[in-house]
Parts: sequence; structure tokens; C-alpha cells
Amino acid sequence: MGRSAELRVLEETTRAESGSRVVLVSGDAGIGKSYLLSEFATRAGRDALVLSGRSDEGVAAPFQPFVTMLRAHLSDVAAEGLRERVGDLGGELHRLLPELPLEPAGLIQPQGPPDSDTERYRLFEAVAGVFRHAAAERDLVLLFDDVHWSSMSTMLMLRHVARALVGTRALVVVAYRDTALGSTHAMTRLIADLYRDLHPLHVPLGGLDVAALVELAHVLAGPLPPRAEGVRAHVLRDLSDGNPLLATELLRQWADVSDWSALGKSVPADVPRRVRNVLRQRLLGLPQSTLEALTVAAVVGPSFDIDLVAAVHPGGFDTVVDALDDAERAHVVRAEEPERPGRFTFVHALVRSTLYQELPTARRLQLHRKVGLALEARGDRTAHLPELANHFRLACRFGEARRALDYAWRAGDEARDGGAFEVAAEHYRQALEVLPMVTDPAPETRCDLLLSRGAALDRCGDRRCREVLRRAAEEARALEDSRRLGRVALAMVRLGQVYQVGVDLELVALLREALAALPIASALPADIALRALLLAALAVALTFGHDREARLAMLYEALDAARASGSHDALAQGLEAHHLAASGPDLVDERLRMSSELTVLAGLTCDQESLFRSHLNQAYDLVVCGSISAAEREYAQAQRVARRLRHPWFTWEVLIYRCGLELLRGRVGRANDVLADALRLARRSGLPREAVRSFNLSQILAVRWEQGRLGMMARRAGVAAEWSRDVSWWRVQACWAAAASADPKTAREEFEALCVPGFATIPVDLLWTGSLLRLGEVAIELGDTERGTLVRDALTPYADHLDWTGMSLGPVRRVLGGLAAIVGDGDAAREHFGASYARCVELGLPRHAERTLGDALRLLGDPLDVAAPVGR
Repeated sequence: MGRSAELRVLEETTRAESGSRVVLVSGDAGIGKSYLLSEFATRAGRDALVLSGRSDEGVAAPFQPFVTMLRAHLSDVAAEGLRERVGDLGGELHRLLPELPLEPAGLIQPQGPPDSDTERYRLFEAVAGVFRHAAAERDLVLLFDDVHWSSMSTMLMLRHVARALVGTRALVVVAYRDTALGSTHAMTRLIADLYRDLHPLHVPLGGLDVAALVELAHVLAGPLPPRAEGVRAHVLRDLSDGNPLLATELLRQWADVSDWSALGKSVPADVPRRVRNVLRQRLLGLPQSTLEALTVAAVVGPSFDIDLVAAVHPGGFDTVVDALDDAERAHVVRAEEPERPGRFTFVHALVRSTLYQELPTARRLQLHRKVGLALEARGDRTAHLPELANHFRLACRFGEARRALDYAWRAGDEARDGGAFEVAAEHYRQALEVLPMVTDPAPETRCDLLLSRGAALDRCGDRRCREVLRRAAEEARALEDSRRLGRVALAMVRLGQVYQVGVDLELVALLREALAALPIASALPADIALRALLLAALAVALTFGHDREARLAMLYEALDAARASGSHDALAQGLEAHHLAASGPDLVDERLRMSSELTVLAGLTCDQESLFRSHLNQAYDLVVCGSISAAEREYAQAQRVARRLRHPWFTWEVLIYRCGLELLRGRVGRANDVLADALRLARRSGLPREAVRSFNLSQILAVRWEQGRLGMMARRAGVAAEWSRDVSWWRVQACWAAAASADPKTAREEFEALCVPGFATIPVDLLWTGSLLRLGEVAIELGDTERGTLVRDALTPYADHLDWTGMSLGPVRRVLGGLAAIVGDGDAAREHFGASYARCVELGLPRHAERTLGDALRLLGDPLDVAAPVGR
């Protein structure tokens, strides 16, 4: 009643060929969101596959609505048909549905927790794949109710699925309570993400109008004379604000009232209080035995099994059955679907809330303890870890702190293993909360819980992870446990760390401390492997530091230790670290050998992330050597692995290197489009902001340089340099952009500060060659022969290299030619320019070839004598 317009919108959206396929349904408690979805499900189910799921208040169950939907969709699928329904990633669904017959379907069950973002992304993709397959066969409607109660993990999966279903025959409807949503609420962030990416249709539910209330009252309370019906509807509107739940309760409470005009003065003005008052009066009309049973059910949760309530209620099973019969007839509870016999749900959260809040505190906590013990006695504890954790946490003052700790910890591990890192972090927080109430806990408990919570927060991109891990390190120090301190240090290493260009001093200090604490003489393979991992992590953390010799010593020690330990994981990490820690133009051949070894190792261990890294690293160094065709083959291999990994970070890396290759080939328009795709992906997927911002700004500068518009970026590059005064790369970039601006003299002061003998301010790292080439360009622009000579001498040993940092200034020889020209060495300049041009022609780099010719003409005054035309 009164929702025909909203139903029509939903139905039209289902039939629409274009436009948004995501609908947000919002409104206050009791406004009718669930009933609207229920009615829409009935109508849509005539032509479409409809799957519904909801989130319950107070139960941190990972991915709850998705589990409900997938179980309903896949429960009747035979093993032989399962693979077709779930796709190649279907094995990941075991994390949500352990009962799926994976082996008969030829699907591989995932082993252990999803320790990387990639594995969690695979779970998200597996779920999205099931729905994509369903939507390919027929119209699909996914109904998510009470999403405001969902965990952050559930909301992230919902966001991923909604994006993945763009362009399919699927409609996603998200219903949520829009009151009391602060700016920090997870629902607020989800709404913002959906609006930014998917432009959803919003269906806000307000109170029923007078006409709808006339109809509602007529059905529930019977007819009155026309004038009296209008008065009754207006009074209902005034007292309930048109809220259907409250209006219904008022009608039931005052079914025999004939003079409605006198009622408006007798009800309190506060709407929530009115709801509670009316519900309380209605519940008091039920038999006392029914109220007692419903009170136990309210403690169990929004949904409850009859046998669990009977196990707690002193009256036993028959009494509870009679009580639920009364409650169902009174529309206080309703039975769930036929496939779940014996399970009931409160008709509305406010009904349960009223019962729950009426309980005295001590009685409520005692009932939580009894419910927890009854759940334990059922024998299926693993299936109910979140509920057990919740009940015993609330009952911990009744001597159940140890149980509360145990179940919260296990629930956290279960959520972590299922990829629900946000839920896991919350369970670990609750375990830490009850730990002080546990008698004689193991000394290492607090450290392990902090480490688990910090790692979970890190996996979900929560900035609080660093502070939690600091506390874990303090606990490890207090325990004098070097192994735990080492694990904490490794947990601090973040995704995309190397792209941030700088040294994380806190991480370096902790890694050094952990290494110093490890027993050097230990012959245990696990200790040797841990030492190898810490050394490799420290070498990478120092990639942009100045002490290259110390960094290389750590790296080689890490590789030796990894080989001695026999740990494939430690060796893979060491080989990956080699590309970064051994960066610099003089070790390019060594890096290629190590990357080739990593390819072989990754193939043996089926480690897709290491395989991706090995191909991308080889592509990087092959470009430096000028083997562009071989580099593009390695890049294509990395791209194929990234598709299998299905994680946005690897897709982003593929895009940024594709942008660089397009720039190298002179296809500036394509490069600009690919860069825009990378930026959109980073924003949409929530990739590490610092890493993405740093690298993409460098590429924007490279694109503007190719377009002849570098000078316009001088101010932006200068701001970046001010952010990071200790990072020479940004100082170089700012200087380079300033030299190309309308006032190139502004670059001189920074240029002179950077070009000291030996270039002590510029570490030998991934960016060394690019930094010196840009300084060479500045020296040419400013005509600074003294410092140009310093740059020329430093770059000459690498004359045959190409600049490559995911972007390129082309052959080193082109800049060497310019530097020779400004000091008056015309012969050397012509030799370098000629070699640069010939290399560009050989490699198919037309824009760099043209730039070489232009530089030669501008700086030497004569055109370069070349025989070969430049190809396009």
C-alpha cells in the first residue's frame, strides 16, 4: 500500500535496456524497505532469477548476504554441473560454502588464509563470476537488505560485484537505513563509491501519505464513515509520520477506538519512543509464557532456531512451540523459508530491540551466557563462531572471559581465512578487549592478537595498522621474543611500497632491530628463512637510500640464507627484492639473470605473483638494454598473469608500464588514454594512494614533456618536491619542469644543489639514470658547461642504455650529444647524435629519432648527416 510508484520504478529498471542497474532503497526503521523488496521479489521472480540476502544486527558474520544467495543458487546443482555454474575460480567459494562438492567438479580448494590482496580479490571475482554466469542465462535480480548492518568486508564485496555486473542483465538493489549514518560510517563510504562509479538510481522511502493510510486502516481496522476515515488517517499521519510499522501498531493497539481526533494529544512527541511505547503495549497483550520465550529469542538474535531457544528456556520444547505459535499469530515473528524449518525471524528489528532493551542488564548478560553454552552443546561450534564470540563476550563478567577470548580469536582467524579482513580485525579487537579479564593467559597472547589485528587492518587498507603493529612490537620486545618481533616487522611491509620513492625510516629501524635480535648461530631452517626474509625486506626498504654497498651486502646475504634454508618462499622474496635493491645501470645483466631464476622458481611453485613480478622485472631491464621486442614479449607474459591474478594492483602496474611503452614508441595519444585508465582504476579500487600518486604524477610529467607542455607542470612538480625534500627524484623532476617553463632561471638554484661532485644527493637506484638524464636536459637548457660535464662523465659508461623508469627520455646518447655540444665538442656531439638516431631507427622510436635530429640542429647549427629515414 502506498508503494506503487516505488515498485513501478524497480520494475521499469529491471526492464530497461540502458541506464543504471543499481538501485539504492533508503529509509528509516519500519518505513517498509524489507516489505518493498519482498513484494518486488515476488513480481520479478515471474521472469527473473531473484536472490535475496540480508545482514543481521550485531553478528559479524563474513559476507552473510552473499552466503545466503550463493547457497540458495547452488544448493541444487549436481557436482558435474557445478564447474560450469561457478567458473574456474569456483574453488575459492569453499571459503564461503564449505559444503560445495569441489573435487568431483574438478575444482581446487584454496589452502589456508588469503594472505595476499590477490587471493581476496580472487574470492571476490569468484562470487562475481557466479552472478555473471547467472545473468548471462536470464535476468538476474540481487536484493541486499539491511546493508547498514553489514561488515566492511561485505560492503567491499558488494561494491566489487556491482561493478563486475555492469553491462549484464543483472539488477542490484541495496536497501539500507539512512538515519544516523555519520561521515565515518562504512555505509556512507559505500554509497559514495557506488555514486562515483555506477551512478545508481535512488529510491528514498518516506512516510505513507493520507490516501495510503486510509487504505491501510481500512484493511487492518475495518471501515469507518468517510469523514471519520479521513480523520483517522490524518491522526495516524501526525502520530506516525506515515511510518507503516508505527501506523500498523497504532491501529492494532487502538482497534476499537472510534474518536481518533482525541488520540493525538496522548502520545509522546519522540518517534522512537512512540514506537517502543506502542510495541511495548502490544507485547504486553501476549501471554507471559510467550513473552519469556520471545525474550530468550531476542537475546539469540534477529533470527533464531526453535531448538536453541528451547535449550535455554526453562519451560522446554513444548512451551517454546506454543509460545512461537502465539507470536506468529500476533505477527511478532514469522517462519523463514520452507528449506529452513524450525527457524524464525522477528518481523522487525524494532520488535526485537524492544524486547531486548526491556531486559534488566544482569538478566540479559546471564541469558547471553546460557545461549552461548547451548550453542556449544550443539556440537557445531565452527559454524557459529561469530555468534559464540558475541554471546560469551557479553557474558565475560559471568566468568566466561576465557571462552570469549577463544571464540573471538577463532572467529577472527575464520574471517581472515575467508578474506573478510575487516571482520577479522574487529574480532581480534574484541579478543584484546576481554584479554585483561582472562586469568593467567599465555604471555604471548597479547602480542599475537595485536599482530593478527595489525595484519588484518593492513590487508583492508586501514591506516590504523601501523599503530597496532607498533604495540605488537612493544609486546614482542617485552617478551624478548626475536621471532615474533621479526614477524611484526615483516607485517609492516606495505603493498606498493617501492612506488612511494623514499625511505620509511620507522620500518627500516624495526627491520634492523628484528635482525639484530635474531639468534645468528641458529641452524633451524625456519630461523634462517626468517632472517632471509628480513634481510630482503630491509634491502628493499633501503632501495632509495644512499648506502648502496650496505644494501647490496644485505641482499646477497638474504639470497644466501634463503638458499641455505630450503624455503621457496624466502628465495622468491629474495629474488624479487634483487630487482629493487640491486637497481642501478651497472647491474642490469645480473638483474636479468636473477629475474630468469625467479621465473623458473615461480613455475615450479605455481606462485603467480612471483611469476608476474619476474616477467615485469625482465621487461624493465630489457628496455634499459634496448631489447624492446624482447621486453614487450615479457610484458605480454606479465599481462597474461595479471589477468589470472585478477587483482587491481597488478592491472594498474600493467597499465602504467603500457603507458610507458606507448610513450617510448611515440604514441602519445594512446599513452594519455592508458594513463587515464590507470588513474580511474586506482581511484575506483582504493589502491595505496601514496604509491599511485607518486608514479602517476611522474607519468603525467612524461606525457606533458612529449606534448611540449612540460613547463606548465612546473608548479605542480615543485609542490611535490616540497612534500618530499629528502627524495631527490622529485627535486630533479621539479628542476626539469622549471627549466622548461617560461622562466628557466628559476631552476638554477636547485640544479646547482643537485649537481655536486659525485652526485652525492642522488642515490644509485631505479631512478638514477632518469635523474641524471633530466639534469642533463637542464644543463643544456641553462648552458651550464661545468655541471653539464659532471653529468656527461657520470652517464658515459651507460651510453648505450635507454632511459626507463616506466617512462623514457629515450637513448642516453641523445642527452650525451647535447652535453658535448654545449662544451664545444662538436665531433663527440655528432657521434652521440648519430648513434642515438641510428638506435631509434633500429628500435622503431620515431619521436625520439626526430627529437635527436632537432637537438642536433638546435645545438650544432647544422642538420645531422643521416642516411636512414625514420619509420612511423
